[in-house]
Amino acid sequence: SVRDQDGRRRPRRRPHGQRRPQRAPRRHAAVPRAVGQAADPRHRQLQLSRRRQLADRGRARVLAPEVVQRIDLVPGRQRRRQLLEDPDPVLIFEHKLLYKIKGHVPEEQYLIPIGKAAVVREGKDVTIVGSAIMVHKALEAAEILAAEGIDVEVIDLRSIRPIDTATIIASVKKTTRLCCVYEGVKTLGIGAEISALIAESEAFDYLDAPIMRLGGAESPIPYSPILERAAVPQVENIVEALRNLVKSRA
Repeated sequence: SVRDQDGRRRPRRRPHGQRRPQRAPRRHAAVPRAVGQAADPRHRQLQLSRRRQLADRGRARVLAPEVVQRIDLVPGRQRRRQLLEDPDPVLIFEHKLLYKIKGHVPEEQYLIPIGKAAVVREGKDVTIVGSAIMVHKALEAAEILAAEGIDVEVIDLRSIRPIDTATIIASVKKTTRLCCVYEGVKTLGIGAEISALIAESEAFDYLDAPIMRLGGAESPIPYSPILERAAVPQVENIVEALRNLVKSRA
């Protein structure tokens, strides 16, 4: 726009026949998911629901690693070749809050099979299963509970499709209790799938307490940092849930 003699703005007119210049097309890139940075709530809600939707799509492989395993996913040429040679689509969801966390990475090249979970902390009283940022929160909660005499075993899923059922079943048989923690809405979340897998397996007879799911609130992710923190499980929520789970009996 331009200003006239009175200082008022008026639109700039183009000569007759001149067309408006075409803008370059905007290039969109996949944005890592995150809850905890007070970003656009629509973006965060979309990322949480999109991961669940993509896990339902046929044979697609959906990875949701925590920070050390995120580095492990692409440590070198061999790992990238493994992802490219997989006959099915491979989707990797990264959590923004994990970018600032550091972890040990071996210098030599190595491979981690897709669909293989990791027992990041061994315990005997209760098993907690999570992925991405929830693995770190579960480890913090486990250290707090260790001072109270509760030994927590933490499993990092690494991938939500396929799920390493064998590792979870073996852990539940040992601890006899299971808690699934995840950021997504509790209803129809990954915790419901893991609970169903355990209920249909031989590990069900080993349970000394009902399976517990600790998920996000049944609401859209709020914009306020305070409300956002209340909408997803925090360390103190995990500690309280595991205390109740250990005290309960089947």
